[in-house]
Amino acid sequence: EDLKQAGLNLIQVRKLQLQIRQWLEEDHAEQATPEPSRKRKAERQPDLSRCPRQSTLFGSDHSDHSGPRRLIFIRHGESEANVNRKITATVPDHNLHLTERGRQQATDAGHRLKALVGDGTLRFTCSPYVRTRETLNGMLRAWAPDSWPCHEDVRLREQEFGNYDPPDIKDQHKEKADFGPFFYRFADGESPADCYDRAHSFLESLRRSFQVETAENHVIVGHGTMLVVMLICLFQKKVGTFDSSRSLENAELVVCERAEDGQFEISYTWAPGEEKKPCDIFRSEGPAEMEIWNGDPNSRMLSHDVGNATA
Repeated sequence: EDLKQAGLNLIQVRKLQLQIRQWLEEDHAEQATPEPSRKRKAERQPDLSRCPRQSTLFGSDHSDHSGPRRLIFIRHGESEANVNRKITATVPDHNLHLTERGRQQATDAGHRLKALVGDGTLRFTCSPYVRTRETLNGMLRAWAPDSWPCHEDVRLREQEFGNYDPPDIKDQHKEKADFGPFFYRFADGESPADCYDRAHSFLESLRRSFQVETAENHVIVGHGTMLVVMLICLFQKKVGTFDSSRSLENAELVVCERAEDGQFEISYTWAPGEEKKPCDIFRSEGPAEMEIWNGDPNSRMLSHDVGNATA
């Protein structure tokens, strides 16, 4: 009754009671486990030192293992702009095709994906841009036609750099380096921070879909910057991580698998022509954080104007 008076409805109260009961049962089971058994259990845990565990945006809502077993992110194959950036001054970014090499990478990605999932079921979601749709088409050649459900989601599109690339695009990239890559917004375009909002929205929709998802593997075909931002969002990394994260190669797979607790973790990355590698996308937590006021009224003043900074 006290919980109801606090504003919780009956369903919320029952969920809370069930969660508390589960916590108590787990605690009692842990206390009842002999010490040697606990030690053996700890020794059996896999060594994830090369791919540190990160809590995900999905939290513990899916400890019942609902939803797919794997989330697999893949960047599109090599596109026309990857070999000739000047083309974006006259061709819209969303209309760029794959090159011949890009088509080969897409076909190879399909074979690698098939070897990875075996007889497992799949679902594909891709950006509506031409190069991602062509990459998906190349991948699907590894299976019979219409084998798996596929749909587009506009939130997966690449960071927007404006409409056509303006004459001063190189100057904007130089300014971005000084300003800070994550928050720099191109003229008439977006910043990675804007992409983060889209990524969060997409991942929240994905999380809700897990309640009815039947595919064992969900494959997301997207773009270099957008996928890195999405991984930072999913694994709740600090936004400063973006500045030091490496770019994904064309047709590189990032394979996230569920651990025993139901959480996703990045198991490995797999680029064309290479062996599977432990995750090295997040190379560090980014540059040293700028000093900020700690709330102490007696601490020294902080200012970008050296004349206003005091000891």
